[in-house]
Amino acid sequence: MGIRRFALLVLLLFIVFQTSCVWDRNNGKRPIDQPGTRWVSSDPYIWFEVTDPNDRTCYGEIELDGENIKIEVFFAYDRRMWVKTSKAAGTMVFGGECEFSDNILVVLLSKEKPADQHPLYYLDDSIETITFYRED
Repeated sequence: MGIRRFALLVLLLFIVFQTSCVWDRNNGKRPIDQPGTRWVSSDPYIWFEVTDPNDRTCYGEIELDGENIKIEVFFAYDRRMWVKTSKAAGTMVFGGECEFSDNILVVLLSKEKPADQHPLYYLDDSIETITFYRED
C-alpha cells in the first residue's frame, strides 16, 4: 500500500471516529430538545417540563397510590430515559427505551427492576408502555 493510500485511510478513519463520537442521531427528536414544553401521560398520571435546553434532566410529578411525588426525568444520548423520585432518596421509579416524534413520546418500560428501586415507589408490572403527549 502506498504512502498516499495509507495517509488517506488514516484521515478517513480519523474523520469517521470524530463524527461518530459527537454525532447524536436523536438530536431534535427528544423532549429535551424542545424547551418550554410540558409532557403529560394520563395513565399513569405523570408530567414533566422541559426548561433548560442544556440540561438532560427534566422535573415534574408522578401520581403513585393517590400521592403526587416529585420526579426527575433523565434522557440519555441514545433512546433511553429514567425516572427517579426524591421521595425515597433519589430511587428509580421506572426506565425504558423511547420512541420519539414531535408531539408524542412512547416509553417501552424495561422489564428489569433497577437495584435502587424503592419497593413503595414503582409502577404496576402490568404497565408495559407509557405514552406522553406534548402540551405547549
